[in-house]
Amino acid sequence: MESTQGSQDANTGDARKSGQEGKITVKVIYNGVPKEFEVQPQSDVQSLLARAIAEFKTHQLVLGWPNGDDVPTSGSIAAAGIVDDTTLLLRPHTVRGGRS
Repeated sequence: MESTQGSQDANTGDARKSGQEGKITVKVIYNGVPKEFEVQPQSDVQSLLARAIAEFKTHQLVLGWPNGDDVPTSGSIAAAGIVDDTTLLLRPHTVRGGRS
């Protein structure tokens, strides 16, 4: 039983090392300026977007992946594929051409 307690203590220490338990850190870059946000993976993406817009004092922007795709704002941060140490871009929405 002692070894189980030792493992639990080690796991708790790891959680504390990575910040508050259950939270992840996401870096958002706007105009070349990076800012880090601690978020709960089950929180919705829209709340992260709102925090980033407020922090950068801007409006009408979206979160995007470095490859240019938009991060979907419906659903949770975890469901969108955002994990600890993810880097996202805060930028204007990309309008893509359609077929005529």
